[in-house]
Amino acid sequence: MTGDRGREVRCAIYTRKSSDEGLEQEFNSLDAQSCACQAYISSQKHEGWLGLAERFDDGGFSGGTLQRPALQRLLSMIDAGEVDMVVVYKIDRLTRSLADFGKLVEHFDRSACSFVSVTQSFNTSTSPGRLMLNVLLSFAQFEREITGERIRDKIAASKKKGMWMGGVAPLGYQSCDRKLVVVESEAEQVRKLFELFRLHRCLVKTRRLAYTMGIRSRPTGKHPTGPVLRQSNILWILTNPVYTGRVRHRQVTYEGLHEAIIGEAVWSEVQEGVTEYLASHSGGWAKRTRKSWLAGKVFQHAVWLYFRFTLSFRYVEEVLAQRRIDVSCETIHCRTLKFGPKIAANLRRRKLPPSPRWRLDEMVSTIAGERDHIWRAVDDEGEVMDMVVQKQRDTSAALRLMRRLLRNSHVEPETITTDGLRSYPAALKILV
Repeated sequence: MTGDRGREVRCAIYTRKSSDEGLEQEFNSLDAQSCACQAYISSQKHEGWLGLAERFDDGGFSGGTLQRPALQRLLSMIDAGEVDMVVVYKIDRLTRSLADFGKLVEHFDRSACSFVSVTQSFNTSTSPGRLMLNVLLSFAQFEREITGERIRDKIAASKKKGMWMGGVAPLGYQSCDRKLVVVESEAEQVRKLFELFRLHRCLVKTRRLAYTMGIRSRPTGKHPTGPVLRQSNILWILTNPVYTGRVRHRQVTYEGLHEAIIGEAVWSEVQEGVTEYLASHSGGWAKRTRKSWLAGKVFQHAVWLYFRFTLSFRYVEEVLAQRRIDVSCETIHCRTLKFGPKIAANLRRRKLPPSPRWRLDEMVSTIAGERDHIWRAVDDEGEVMDMVVQKQRDTSAALRLMRRLLRNSHVEPETITTDGLRSYPAALKILV
């Protein structure tokens, strides 16, 4: 794969390393591959080869997939006709999949681009050369699959011994030397969750009571006090055998090396309750043995409350709960996404014109250190007519609010009540 004499061949160097181990070093594996490729390009300078300054490094990406940032960027440049030759240290740096290699070759051929391996010499223009290339790729794919099988076997053998094989430790534990250690403050929250479900046998009530009692997940950078537990989070906790001192591997559980948080009696009772609850709630409304015509009315009313009074999903849930209707805020959110646009359009179409008696006020809000003024207009029936966020609290800001009201409400006000801010009379003089 050489270029014609006198023709410039633009060469792009592609490097890859499966793991990110050692990439923080000053001279890592990617740098070594790049240096070898640059030396090879220099040796072909008499053929017109010219190395591009831009590097295409994929550190920490497997060769079993083509979804790699640097590789996708390289393919885009090849499609644009900016690369004539791809230089790699070994063929398996490009891909370890025979099928993916076929896709790459087709991609290269469409753009009249070639590739070369620095350490593996072969000529793909002949049948023996193509055979040798396929053999090398087959072994590369075989090596990747064998490595994966070894890792999976190692994980299975370690879990049979009750060891914790990494990942985020569940609430109530922290990982230490392949072993889970109980965090008593979090463990107490887990025990409360099991006790709440054991008493009420309902995920919605358990989640609501847990929120009221301040039971949250582990604190994070985004949530210093811990994110709120959702129903899915609580269900995962209630069905995780790790809290009984066992380790789960696929569908099998083994005795673990860590201390249990939940006793066997409580665990068995909760599992029976979870099974009954899921049997009556899983599969959606369409798969239940009896469909409730009232369910659609409840969802319609919930979505209507959300759009009509600009309430939050959680507040709509509380409003329905006061009427002894258990609908989670997650369900209301899903129904709003599905039916919300139609209901919102109907509300806008049926909306009555505002009252001619207006009240204007403003308040100061500080978010992330930014100070803003929220200007609001409400009629005498409590309907919010408009709300504007502005940086200033002067005549121009008041004038902007009034002009928006007159333009959008199509109603001439009879009386305007303000909080005494002198910007309002000044704006009215300009309008009149």
